[in-house]
Formats: sequence, C-alpha cells, structure tokens
Amino acid sequence: MQTSYRDQAREEIKLWKILGTYQLPTVRGGIYDRNGKGLAYDNPKFFLQINYVLTRFLDDRFWNSKILSMIDEDTNREQASVEMHEKYDEDIEKILVTIEKCSEILDVDESSIKENIFKINEWIWRQRELLAWRRKFPESELLLNFKKVKRSVPYKRAMADFEYLLAESGDESPNETIAKLALEVDIREMHQHHPICEIETDQQLLDVQLAFVGLSGIEISPECERAYPYGSAACNIIGWVGSAQPEENKLFPDDIYSRYKAEEFSGKRGVEDICEVVLRGRRGEETYTKDDEILDRKETRFGKDVYLTIDIELQQRIESYLSDLNRYPDPNAEIGAVVLDVASCDILAMVSIPTFDLNKAGRNYNKLVAMGTNPLKDKTIYETFPPGSVIKPVILGMGLTLGKVTENTIISCPKRSAPKGWPNCIIYRKGWSSHDIKWAHEGGNTGRNAIKGSCNIYFSHLADSVPSVVLQQWLFKFGFGHKILPGPNYSSLLKELHRTEGAQGRLQESKGQISTDITIGKIENVLQLKPIKRYQKRLFGIGQGSMRVTVLQVANSMASIARGGFYKAPKLFIDETENTAEVDLGLSQKAVDVIRDGMSAVVNEEGGTARSAFKICQLDQRNIKIFGKTGSTEGSENAWFAGFAEDITGRAVAIAIVVKGGQSGATDAAPKGRDILGFCNEYGYIGVSEQRVSGK
Repeated sequence: MQTSYRDQAREEIKLWKILGTYQLPTVRGGIYDRNGKGLAYDNPKFFLQINYVLTRFLDDRFWNSKILSMIDEDTNREQASVEMHEKYDEDIEKILVTIEKCSEILDVDESSIKENIFKINEWIWRQRELLAWRRKFPESELLLNFKKVKRSVPYKRAMADFEYLLAESGDESPNETIAKLALEVDIREMHQHHPICEIETDQQLLDVQLAFVGLSGIEISPECERAYPYGSAACNIIGWVGSAQPEENKLFPDDIYSRYKAEEFSGKRGVEDICEVVLRGRRGEETYTKDDEILDRKETRFGKDVYLTIDIELQQRIESYLSDLNRYPDPNAEIGAVVLDVASCDILAMVSIPTFDLNKAGRNYNKLVAMGTNPLKDKTIYETFPPGSVIKPVILGMGLTLGKVTENTIISCPKRSAPKGWPNCIIYRKGWSSHDIKWAHEGGNTGRNAIKGSCNIYFSHLADSVPSVVLQQWLFKFGFGHKILPGPNYSSLLKELHRTEGAQGRLQESKGQISTDITIGKIENVLQLKPIKRYQKRLFGIGQGSMRVTVLQVANSMASIARGGFYKAPKLFIDETENTAEVDLGLSQKAVDVIRDGMSAVVNEEGGTARSAFKICQLDQRNIKIFGKTGSTEGSENAWFAGFAEDITGRAVAIAIVVKGGQSGATDAAPKGRDILGFCNEYGYIGVSEQRVSGK
C-alpha cells in the first residue's frame, strides 16, 4: 500500500524516541503515480551514534594534551598518566564494551568501528587545532591572505604556520603548546553524536536499543534516504533532492522547525522542487528534565504525499522501448513522447529520451549537463521544435470554420516548382508526382486528401488566405505560443502543515513561438500580438519558419480535436483542482468531420503518409480507431507523429512523438506512435484487451 513507508517511519521514530533525544526528525512526503505506486519516498535508515565525550578516550592526542596540562612542579608525566587512567577507567571500559557489542549485534568487524571512531576524533581534533591557531594568531599573514579570497586555510599549511609563529615568539616546545591550546577549545561538534554503524534490520534495532538503553553518550538516530524505485522512469517529471542551501529557507521565513538544518535536503528539480512546501514536513522537539522526564514536546508533522496522473508502468514501458539500442541503435537519440487521456486530459506518460537515474542524479549533475544530448533538458515541455505537418489539422480546422474553404474546395498542387515566396510540396521535391495527379480520381486535392498526403501547397495557401493575427490567434487558442501545463493546487494540505503559501511553481516549460513579440492574456484574449510577415505566415501553414512548439502542446491540440473542438489544459497533478473546464474553440462540426476523415485516411488508406507503418497494426481488431498525422521538418530535421485513438466505448487517448534528427515522420516516428498506442491498449486505457480478443 502507498502508506506503508509512512507507517513504517512513524513506528521507527516512536522506537527512537524511547532513547530520549531532543530533535525529532520528520519524514518527507512521497510522490505517487495515479495507481498509488511509489515514485519517490523517504527510506528510513538507522545508525548507532556516539558522542565525542566517549570517542576521545581512544585518541592519543587527547591523552597527551590532557597529561601535558596536568604537569607542574608537583606532578610529573608518569603521575599525570596514572591519575588520568584512574579518573577515566570507567569511560575507557564503556567505549571498549560499546565497540564489542556493536561488533557482535551488527556483525561488523571491530577494526571497522575503530576506524570510524578514528575519523571522528581526527576531524574534531583538527578543528580544535585550527581554531586555536586562529585565536592565537588572528593577524597571521597566511590567515589574512586566505580570508581575502574567502577560502579556508588547508590544515597542513595552518599547522606549519602555527609552529613557525610559536617558535618565532620564543616558544621552545611549539607542539606541546599547540596540544594544550587545542584542549582549551570547545566546539559544537564535541557535544554532538556521530554515526559509527548502520543498523540494517528490525531485530538489530531492537537488540541495540536493549543493549544501550540509558547509556549516556550513545544514541540511535534515524536518517532518511530518498529512494527512487523506478530509477530513470519519469526522471524529468519527478526530479531529485540535494543538500539544502541557506537561501531556500525563504520558503519558511517564520517557522524555525521547518527551516533546513545543515545536513537536510530539499527538492532540486521537477515535482520534488515545485512541491517542496507540501512534501517537506516539520521537525518535532522534546525537552527533558535532568531526571529524563519530558518537560515539553512539539510534535513532528510528516510531509504530505503528492499524486501524479502518470502511469509509471506505462511510462517505463515507453521509455524502455524508445531507449532500446537493439531496436534503435543510436545511443545519442533524442525523443519526446506524450500520451494524454482525452476525456480528462490527464497526462498518462511524458517521456523524454535520453533519461538518467534519479538515484545518482545529484552526484552526476555536472556530467549530465556536459552531455551533448543534455538529458536534463526535457524533450516534451522544455525543448521546442518546428511542428512540421502535424500542425496541418489545426490549420484545416481554421480554414473550414472561417469559410475560406469547404470540404470540396480544391487547391491545385501541380507538378512544377512553386512561385518565389511559396514553399514547394514534398511530393514535388522528391520527384514523385503531384497531388493534382495523385488525387485526380479521388476528388482532387481537397482538405481531407491534403491531410492524407500532407500537401504543403494546400496548407501554405490556406494559411495565406487569413490575416496574420487571425492565424496566430487561432494557434494560440489551440494552446500554442503559451505555457499550458498548470502547477499544483494543495491548499488544504498546506493548512494541515500550518503553511500559508503554496506550491506556486510549475515544471520548467517553454511557451514555444508563434510570433516575434507576444503578450499573453487569457486564452480567449490575446492582448497584443505582433503580426508575422506574409512569407512566415505561409510557412506557419506547414509548421515551418519561426514557429516552435512543444510535444505536449501538439498532443494537447490532438486531444482538442478528438473532443470535437474543445480545449482543456493538460493535467499532471491529482490535486484539489477539478479539470472539467472546457473552452469551445469555435471549430465547426463540418470542420471536425473533415479533419477526422483526413487523419483516418493517413493511417488506414493507401497513399496515407503513415499507412506503411500501420499496415501491420492490429488495433482495429480490438475495437480501436486510429487518427494520425505525420510530420517532417527541414533545416532543423525532426520527425513527428501525432494523433488520437478511440474505442467503441468512447474512451480515447491522444499522442505526439518527435524524433530529433529524424528525417521522415512516416518511417522514423509513425512506427513508434503505432507501438505506443499498442502499449496504451495493453495497459487498459483503450480498446479491449488482448486476452479478450484471443478468447482467453
């Protein structure tokens, strides 16, 4: 169950409280998919910790400095040593017994435990020596030079300077003086507990508690390690955590129990980042009397869980398929793919290839950024591309709705080069024929046939027939030229955490480009729009020129067409926002019918640009109808496939996929789109199952 991690953490922290610590840690909320599968959660790890009050007795430097401080006219070194052992024999026995018990209970070599204790002593003693040096010689030239560049002085250089300055001042035993001065230094870390062994099982946790209960200088401390069980799946959506920075405390300006401690983590990318104020819990605190009675308690508040609309298993399946080097041997392939549920506009999958492992993202960050393909740059909502011919269904809808063409209007595509200032048709550039000839016995180069064969002549002339601003406004209404993915709304969860400000952020998303200068108001109202030039307008009609879109925008435009011309914002968060608001785009029913007819022909009829990819598709046997559009762009070469599929029950999914560097939508993108639709059927989002078809 999705709550098991939280329940486990609560129970373990209850056990931890038995040992009487002061700071009560919190547990970060989890991130889950639409089916309650954990995408990110805190995995509690427990450590046996020991205080320097005990570890110092295994440090020769402590003994030596303590003995030196006791030597005077009445006490020699030998006497001081005997006195020290008499005073601290019980403490020495305590640390040795602790090491022995740890080794026995936790099945760890005593040498390994002693090595950890040595590291604790080494670090603390060095800090004491460094602080003693700074206090003794605050005007040291070495110290002042390093302060100028805001750097810490290396330990060895500082100690060499310390000895030199003491000798210069006439000290005949600088090493002994350093030891005595270091002993006088008191730092915070001397009074803190430090981990020496990890407790790996519940039985070990119980045994350790029984073995060390009531023993001062020993405690059990839980630390939460963030776990990403699906590794690279949905990596750009989920994000990761890393060391919190001081400036991030502005999220909690008036709450000291929510502010970050030095060793704590915060979200760095994706949902982990934008939902930080929801995911982060609030520390508790207990104050004890000297008799170990609780004087005051502030309860820990656990972070809240966040649920996403994605299906992580579908997401993982698509990622694995698109990353399969046996199938697609290009290790540098860059692909973006989005799957939407048409009715709800829930994002079921949002895949960006290449991926990276979230469990290693923090330490591999610089390496990831340096990669030429930059896996951190999301190919679905952040990187933009010219849409090519996948924009043509939207352009056809505009022309039919505005009455610039009818379903029977023919725009001639002859077998000759287009006039200057007009783009050529791809069929002419490849030297095959012309659409006038190709559709001579099928009603001519009408709208549905222009979609079927992806005629550039038809759509460049259609775009040219309307004013630039009208074209741009039409594109804007369909979701192009602005950010369309809302952030989360978790008002009630924030109230439970006693926080007033919510998760205002959004995932890093590009708005794309439908103009050189645009100021955006509401979706129904573009306040200011700098018209594009006429040649650019013709290129916009075929998805080229300066037009840029995201894969999510294309998938969402397909969902709008599948809904019969009603726009909905895509949804990633299962939150307090009801995603029922629809905007009527004004698409006429005749326009919807013609677009659907043309997109059906693309995949189902001979001569359709995606027919070769879908010939082997058997989804029609599972009561699924497919509507598609291929796209190919030049200059910046990209291959597209976009469309939607619906079954006899009314369920439908919309998809869009771009292959960066691909040269043909028909060969590089359409087969992938076909197989992704097959996965949607396999995971139960559309059509009847394979088992039902086969009679199993």
